[in-house]
Amino acid sequence: MKLKTYFEIHPYIFRITKIICISILGLALLLIVYFCKTRALVDACDGSFLAFGCLFGWGSLKIIVNNGAFDSVAYSFANMFSTWQKNAPIKYKDLIEYKEIRAQKRKKKKFEFIEWYVSSGIYLISAIVCLICYNIQISQITM
Repeated sequence: MKLKTYFEIHPYIFRITKIICISILGLALLLIVYFCKTRALVDACDGSFLAFGCLFGWGSLKIIVNNGAFDSVAYSFANMFSTWQKNAPIKYKDLIEYKEIRAQKRKKKKFEFIEWYVSSGIYLISAIVCLICYNIQISQITM
């Protein structure tokens, strides 16, 4: 069985796999910040906040794109190459036709941002825990 058909049969396993892959991307961001600095607890907190911000921002961008905010730009890129060639067919008649075709595809990807928000939530929680641990550590040093 192909992987694509397996994920079509089991959509929840696909979502969990996607969350794991996105979390690995966030972990890479966290580790880059952690190992490029002094490797202190505050650096882990900074890396977690960076991973949270990037993943949350990308998920928010998914919502914006899914609502059609960049349709005119995408339509322009889709038809741009046909204008460079002589007698090349135009891919879409006009922007309205493009939006209608995209609207059908958007219904399938309506909640695509949830995986990004779940993964970013994991890093927000880890950043808050690191910040609390750092504050406890600082308060014990100053006592």
